[in-house]
Amino acid sequence: MPRVPKFKEAPETSFINLTLNKSEDEDDRNLGATVSASDDIESFFVFACLDDDKCLVSTWDTEPTFVIPDNYEGNLMFYVLGRTANDELVADMDSVEYSSITSLAALDFEDDDDLTMTVGQTLGLNVIATWDNGESEYVKPTYSATPGGILNIDGQMFTPVAVGECELIAEYKGFTCRKKVTVYPGSEPVTSRFDVNLDGEVSVADVNEVIGLILLPKDGLLGDVNGDGEVNIADINAIIDEILSK
Repeated sequence: MPRVPKFKEAPETSFINLTLNKSEDEDDRNLGATVSASDDIESFFVFACLDDDKCLVSTWDTEPTFVIPDNYEGNLMFYVLGRTANDELVADMDSVEYSSITSLAALDFEDDDDLTMTVGQTLGLNVIATWDNGESEYVKPTYSATPGGILNIDGQMFTPVAVGECELIAEYKGFTCRKKVTVYPGSEPVTSRFDVNLDGEVSVADVNEVIGLILLPKDGLLGDVNGDGEVNIADINAIIDEILSK
């Protein structure tokens, strides 16, 4: 395994400077840079991060050119790091402001098909943004689901916690795309409110379970599938309606 040097503090005579040279034409996305350094600088590189996944990098080039994506907007910080022959570190930075010269035209899931999952399964999906200049890229949208209670969403990943159907919604820069998600029982306990006996399905057995709870009540409100605070005939009707709706 290669040795990673421990950098030392550089003497005052060692330096490196970075200057960005942006065109006045906002449509010109070629960004020039100039690197100047003291004679003892043995190596250096320039970099900037467009987002968590994409970086612009140049190594050992005193006049690099970077192509800024048409859809980038905001302040973009560039850094240069240099190393002397004695493993001393010097650095500098410069920033430039860009406005987007393209607009988002469409947002789509990469796979158009409806999604089938099981309780406890964890997945992430690819979402593609298409811009009006014809370019497209994978993006990280904000997810939500309706109705709630079926999917647990954690950033870009989601895990079903209950049997049922819901609509997964991805939102990015004001655009949305939607996907139907159907969740079936898995190895984890099923939490569908209609599955009173917890056997992994909604059936006549759940009706019988509720009848038993009406005749011989237990502590709590097990069997209160309609959420009215009581276990009665209304819960039986709710389970029957759920069975007939499938």
